Amino acid sequence: MRRCDFGRRAPAQRRGQSVVEVALMSPWIFLLFIALFDFGVYAYSAMATANAARSAALATARDEGSAADQLRACDVAKEEMKRMWNAGPMLDPLFTCSTAPLVVQAERIGALDNTSVCATRVSVTYTSPPLFPLPFMPGQFTLTRIAEMRVYGPTAGTSLCAGTGT
Repeated sequence: MRRCDFGRRAPAQRRGQSVVEVALMSPWIFLLFIALFDFGVYAYSAMATANAARSAALATARDEGSAADQLRACDVAKEEMKRMWNAGPMLDPLFTCSTAPLVVQAERIGALDNTSVCATRVSVTYTSPPLFPLPFMPGQFTLTRIAEMRVYGPTAGTSLCAGTGT
């Protein structure tokens, strides 16, 4: 009768099997981690760009005079995007939001009669730093988010949209 001996070594033909398995699987595990990292950076950048567009639209929708204020939209978008990896150029006070990595455009959208401003539209375009180039994900990406917001008059709640009843 054989007794179980848990302290015995494996037979000679099975030695090194774990090392071979790890050697074969490690490139795939490494690729999976890199892909997850790239996707995380993309998702964070998409959320930050959307928040920057929304905040800039809110800042330019305060009154009719600021509906197309590029400078105000740029300052608000820079404040929202300052945590991005390539935010170095954006932190410069002279950065005008007209070149990569951050491009901000603010414009007025006319009312039905085209005599007053009805809304403001802010477009924020962000270009990421180069990441790991994978076959199924680009190494560098450009995100554009557009936010529109109604322009409000001097008293809170009164819209400048002529003929809309709001």
